[in-house]
Amino acid sequence: ESKAIATYIDRRFPGRKLLPEDALRGAEAEKWIAFTNLHVYPTMIGSYVIPCMDAGPKGPDESLIAAVLPDMEKQARILDRALAGTGYLAGRGLTFADLNLAPIINYV
Repeated sequence: ESKAIATYIDRRFPGRKLLPEDALRGAEAEKWIAFTNLHVYPTMIGSYVIPCMDAGPKGPDESLIAAVLPDMEKQARILDRALAGTGYLAGRGLTFADLNLAPIINYV
């Protein structure tokens, strides 16, 4: 729901937009929001962080953790390349795409 809330706030209130109005930058932000929501979140949070946090006294299932690491590494490389030019996912400034990704990276 955070994307819907961010869209509403951006459209409803004046001020600096976190979802770019420029068509190209806006599409770029939407691309990275979708990538994060459809790929990064399920992999890094759903398959890595939550199993580690909910592991109990025996610790996480090492085989499950090992199985998800290649996907995490691939996604990290993709994100690293995207951020390399400007430090932002969509252009030269902070957008919702960056804010959407930040808490995931923080947990990992």
